[in-house]
Amino acid sequence: MNTTQAITTSLAIALSSVSSAAVFEELSSQFNVMIFGNFLGTGGDTEGRHFTSGNMSVNDGSNLYTVADAVVAPDLPYSPGRHDLIVGGNFTGKAYVLTESAYVGGSLVNGISTAEIQVYNGSPISGPYYSSGTGTVTTNAGPFDIDLATGQAVASGSGASFDSMLTGLRAESLAFSQLANTAGTITTNDGYGNVSITFNGVHDIYVYTVSEADWNGQKYRTVNAPADSTVIINVEGSDINLSGTMNIEGTDLTNVIINYQEATSIAMTSMDHNGALLAVNTTSYQQTAGGVNGAAFIAGDAEKDGGGEFHNHLFTGDLSAVPEAQSYALLLSLAAGAFVATRRKRQQF
Repeated sequence: MNTTQAITTSLAIALSSVSSAAVFEELSSQFNVMIFGNFLGTGGDTEGRHFTSGNMSVNDGSNLYTVADAVVAPDLPYSPGRHDLIVGGNFTGKAYVLTESAYVGGSLVNGISTAEIQVYNGSPISGPYYSSGTGTVTTNAGPFDIDLATGQAVASGSGASFDSMLTGLRAESLAFSQLANTAGTITTNDGYGNVSITFNGVHDIYVYTVSEADWNGQKYRTVNAPADSTVIINVEGSDINLSGTMNIEGTDLTNVIINYQEATSIAMTSMDHNGALLAVNTTSYQQTAGGVNGAAFIAGDAEKDGGGEFHNHLFTGDLSAVPEAQSYALLLSLAAGAFVATRRKRQQF
């Protein structure tokens, strides 16, 4: 087997391990945020379930970082034994897990203060946080996979690996980015930072690709779509800097995906990002204050400070109209093509 065949075969194996079902739909119904790198968090919280594939360092020497708070995330029902904080590597700092359990592949590593994960609840929250419960903290678990249907940490080889999940998400993101703009869409940019995207008519799904110039920077963004409709906004550009506002009108923000398929870096300052954030090709993500109101999927390292938060609004849209099979084939062909191009360049020297 040559190297090109090996690459495409390994990608096919990774994709088959997460099945032909939409990986995004599976994971966005489970997790508030999934970070496929290291995570540094100062202040703020993750209202729902939190996954970091690498090392996680939060609030070292200060107040505990809150995860899975059913008081402010009512769609996070009690589920005995559910892993609400999942870390593939080591954990440094202090955290509350307010609903269920924590699962750490590595160790609790002391930083400025003694590393600590406190599980205060293993039962429905109806009163003070400090009620007794059945939640547990598992550390030094070693390598593990994720069960896509439940979001639980499972034995390595019995679920989806971290790499296969990210590969599947990248295939979905690529498929979204290839969708044609919805006919009848009206867009405006008044030149003063007010940008709007208005969808009209009756369609299976509403899609629009917005330019980097219209979306990037300090903008006052409005997306308007028919009630209960599913919306995908594909954002062009590799270096994304976000400030200002983002408003979703007509449909619910839980039906909206903002797809940063081209982005290698995202910096967001003091802004509420409404809708799922799909940034599965980034190497750098920085969030200062503000919040992500939707499921967030971030490749590479992520840093959050200034009280920035991840708010638990799980995705509820309908993506059945997206042609999944073509997205996987396209991903494989692009990967193979990229390798061949690289190999030819090397042979020229």
